[in-house]
Amino acid sequence: MGMQNRATQANATAVGMQNRATQANATAVGMQNRAQGANSTAMGMQNSANAANATAVGMQNNYDGTYLTPGENSTAVGMQNRAQGDRSTAMGFVNQALGNDSSAVGFANTAQGVQSSAVGFANTAQGANSTAMGFVNQANADNTTAVGFVNQANAVNATAMGMQNSANAANATAVGRQNFATQQDATAVGSGNQAQGVRSSAVGFANTAQGLDSTAMGSGNQATQNNATAVGRQNLAQGADSTAMGFLNQANAANATAVGSGNQALGARSIAIGHQSTANPADSIAIGQTAQVVGGATDGVAIGRGATVQHANSVAIGANSVTTQANVVSVGAPGAERKVVNVAPGIIAPTSTDAINGSQLSALINQLFATGICSITNATVTCGNIALGNAANPGGANSIAIGNNSTTGANNAIAFGPSAQAIHPNSVAIGAGSVTTAPNTVSVGAPGAERRITNVATPINPTDAVNKAYVDGMGAVALGAANAYTDAQINQLRGEAFAGIASAAALMPIVPARSGQTTFNVGFATYGGYSAAGMAIAHQIGPVIIDAGASFSSAGYPLARIGIGARF
Repeated sequence: MGMQNRATQANATAVGMQNRATQANATAVGMQNRAQGANSTAMGMQNSANAANATAVGMQNNYDGTYLTPGENSTAVGMQNRAQGDRSTAMGFVNQALGNDSSAVGFANTAQGVQSSAVGFANTAQGANSTAMGFVNQANADNTTAVGFVNQANAVNATAMGMQNSANAANATAVGRQNFATQQDATAVGSGNQAQGVRSSAVGFANTAQGLDSTAMGSGNQATQNNATAVGRQNLAQGADSTAMGFLNQANAANATAVGSGNQALGARSIAIGHQSTANPADSIAIGQTAQVVGGATDGVAIGRGATVQHANSVAIGANSVTTQANVVSVGAPGAERKVVNVAPGIIAPTSTDAINGSQLSALINQLFATGICSITNATVTCGNIALGNAANPGGANSIAIGNNSTTGANNAIAFGPSAQAIHPNSVAIGAGSVTTAPNTVSVGAPGAERRITNVATPINPTDAVNKAYVDGMGAVALGAANAYTDAQINQLRGEAFAGIASAAALMPIVPARSGQTTFNVGFATYGGYSAAGMAIAHQIGPVIIDAGASFSSAGYPLARIGIGARF
């Protein structure tokens, strides 16, 4: 019917102008339509239904200047749509359903993969079973989903939904606004989140999960290492397996935990909980406002506001408590001590390290008082003489007798040992059978039964006891000094004697030969290393001779002589 139409097969229909229905049961209605597949339908203008059971309705569907072959059982409705895949559907304007069982609906959408769907404006579903819906979304791999505004799902099983989200790895999910899931199985949900680690999760606002299996949830949190968790606001979990929860917390080392507000867990396996607490060294714990375990205090524990631990393996419990040395538990500070109450009874035994409570101590004191040794009045304890041992007899005030048959016989005396006797004031007898012999002494034996005192240290103070090594050393020093002095004196006398001999030798006179004659002579002599010079004069009067002389030695001693003689 119409003008220049062709209906050439059984039950074919061509109505309008220049339409062709060339297969059985084909229908072409309008202008320049082609229904050339069995049971096909082309209606409108320049539509092509050239495959079995194909439908093209509108304008220039399956047509690009030539009549294209659509997929069997396909449907193209609207304008310039293309349904190329078998059982595909393209509806709207300039849509393409290229894969089998694909659907492209709206404006300029492309469904390229098998069973893919692109719905909305300029969406692309390239992968098998992919879905792109909304505005300029891309589902570029198998089983991907991109829904909303300018989202991208670029890897197998990825999902990007919302606005400007990107899921770039297998099984990744990015939902919300401007989220990025860049690693396998990563999840970014909210606004401005980045899940950059495998199986990582970033949920909320501007969170970053960079490590393997890391989690960042809330606002502005960062989990940068494997298995790290940062939850809340502006928390930072930088160590592997670390946790930072709350506000402005930092867990900077492996297995560290910071929970609360402004806490810092800086050492490996450290824990900081509360407000502005700091656990600096490894294995430390700080709980409470401004509680801190400082550097070097490994295994330290600070619990309470302002509690501070500065020493290794120590514990400070309570507000402002501090430690003063390693391996202690402190419940206060100098000038701010505390009682420890509700302490269970501890085991009292030689090997026990249990704490004892006040009731146990009270029972011990009561047993001590029951012996009569001590008494208590108004919390003041007074103890008298002490006797321990069979027939021990402490005599005198404030004396102690310990040992069988030990005896004290004066004030402030102590007898320690079987049959020891301290019978003088302020004296001490130590050892079996020891006896004091004078006040203010210590005896370790008895006349005829003396004892040595061994292992005596070298003395320091003037009143310290001395040991044999010290005495021997001091004796050797004294003997050496004495020998040196004696040798010096002998050497001095020897030199003086040698000098005297040299001086005498230098004084030999020359005797005059006759009466009235005078002689004068000068002599030099040496002996034993000493030298001397001398001079002599002699005069004869009749038979009488008078002479005199003087000499000087190198030792510095002068020598003089005078003499008278007669000639017969």
